[in-house]
Amino acid sequence: MNKLKLIVAALTLALVLSSCSPGHQLIEPKFNVIETTDKVLEKAILDSLMSKNWIITGQELNKLTADYSRGRISVSISVHYAKGEITIIHEKSENLKYKEEEGKIYIHPTYNKWIRNLEKEIKLRVQEVKFK
Repeated sequence: MNKLKLIVAALTLALVLSSCSPGHQLIEPKFNVIETTDKVLEKAILDSLMSKNWIITGQELNKLTADYSRGRISVSISVHYAKGEITIIHEKSENLKYKEEEGKIYIHPTYNKWIRNLEKEIKLRVQEVKFK
């Protein structure tokens, strides 16, 4: 009986501690694509953002900004690009459990999933545009 109580207490403690974790570390991917012009990069990024339902909110030289919302969740990013290198930067978010702790930034894992999917889409679109 005491062994069972100990196991239940340990499992309860593990559950409580895991629910207190800060989340997943925020990713801001920086990646290279095949060498191409900045115009091709811009088109591939724009097409990728729109295909994933991001709303383009700004367009500057070698930089696009976009927003995404789903229910009560919203996020803003900027995508910087030049000479075959692309970086996706988190600008702000709401209801994604964004938290800075001990010099690291944490966020809900859904954000990282969206950004990884966007990264994959951009890589595919660059190839499509480049080889058309």
